[in-house]
Amino acid sequence: MNKSRVSAMVLNWSLPILLGAPLLPGASAPIPSQTSSAELTLAVMILDQPPSAGVLRLWIVVRNSATIPRIFCRESWGYSWISSDPNGPGVSESKGSLHGCGDDDHDAFWLLLPGERRFDSFEAKAPGLPGNYELHVDVDLVEKPLGSTTAARRTLSWSGRMSDAVALGESLKAGRLPK
Repeated sequence: MNKSRVSAMVLNWSLPILLGAPLLPGASAPIPSQTSSAELTLAVMILDQPPSAGVLRLWIVVRNSATIPRIFCRESWGYSWISSDPNGPGVSESKGSLHGCGDDDHDAFWLLLPGERRFDSFEAKAPGLPGNYELHVDVDLVEKPLGSTTAARRTLSWSGRMSDAVALGESLKAGRLPK
């Protein structure tokens, strides 16, 4: 298969993700989430000392505080580093699952019981220069209550300084789970 055909196939599969709605006739987009934002939380951690340049691994923790089990899949994610120096560099990147939900290296759908957490990670470009950058992470999920036929789309966000993400990572290494 040639490169242009593969690129066209990837575009055909990823376009609905980028647009946030399916392109199939008669298909309807998931409805917005009806659950409280406090019922589902996101924390971001850095477990290793972050390099000033190159690639690092951002760890995310999704927690279900609802009283019912929920099924999720991670549809897309993105992050941005913002320097406190107005002339400093910034890095921003977003990625989407090629298959709409889940890829070969991630489970497509997963279940979180009340009070449970799911740990996941992805590679991110380091900001480029040393400093305590502002970090913002968005994770787009498709979710539904167990036994329901109605799916909902939700974006979880986390913002903090690089030092906050490192501190959460140190906390986890010390045996304390993020809230």
